[in-house]
Amino acid sequence: NQLFRRCKVFVQIEKKSSGDRLGFLIEYKPQGFYYFYYKNGEMSTYSTDKVYNNIVEMIPVKDKKVSGKKGEDDFYYGLSSVNKPLLFMRNFKSDLEERFDDDDEFEEEEEDNEDIYEEEEEEEEEEEE
Repeated sequence: NQLFRRCKVFVQIEKKSSGDRLGFLIEYKPQGFYYFYYKNGEMSTYSTDKVYNNIVEMIPVKDKKVSGKKGEDDFYYGLSSVNKPLLFMRNFKSDLEERFDDDDEFEEEEEDNEDIYEEEEEEEEEEEE
């Protein structure tokens, strides 16, 4: 099954000498999100979806480690605290406020993006027929 839904996605990539870091948050509805953060073989995640959090939390600790193949590092994952995604989003909120002094400018950009998405959806529908 495939699911198509337009969402806001916030991504942060950090290149550090101690290892690269990748964080992203998928906002699927207002005040609804899935958050993921990866660094040095460890991924933490959190969501406003309590069922999702419970599933991640209920996985036994021994099963949250995936052994790497020969020459690869191991991979670990687990649930983060609620504070991690909130701190992550602070970076974007302040950046957005500085970039867009006028909400009208931001709304115009979103309308332009919606037109692009609609055109892409129409093209995909035509291809399926």
